[in-house]
Amino acid sequence: MQNANLRDADLRDAKFIGVDLSGAHLDGADLRGANFTGADFGDATLSTARVSGVHLTGAELGRMSFAKVDTHALLAQCIGCDFKHADMHGVDMHGASLPGADFRDANLENANLTARHCAATTTTNAVQTSPAHA
Repeated sequence: MQNANLRDADLRDAKFIGVDLSGAHLDGADLRGANFTGADFGDATLSTARVSGVHLTGAELGRMSFAKVDTHALLAQCIGCDFKHADMHGVDMHGASLPGADFRDANLENANLTARHCAATTTTNAVQTSPAHA
C-alpha cells in the first residue's frame, strides 16, 4: 500500500498488520480503533485524521509527518514503536504510553515527552532541549 491515497477514507477498526504504508496519504481518514501492528508509516501523512483508539505496536513512525495530528490520541497505545530519525520538534506527547519506544537520532527539540509510561525507552543521540522529559 505504498503511496496509497487513503484521504478521508473510513478505516475504522481496520487491521493493518505488517502493512507498508510508506508515503501513504491518510489525511482526514477515520482511523478510530484501527490496528497498525508492525506497519511502516515512513513519509506518510495523517493531517487531521481521526486517530482515537488506534493501536500501534512495533510500528515504524520515523519519517511520518506529525503535522496537524492529535498526538495524544495517536500515541495513547504505542508499544515498541520506532521513531528513529523522526522530526518530533515541538510535538506534545504528554500522557502518551510509549513503552519500548526507540527515539534514537530523533529531533525531540522542544517536545513534551512527559509520558505516562516510558519503560525501556531509548533516546540515544536524540536532540533534546527543554521541555522534553522522558
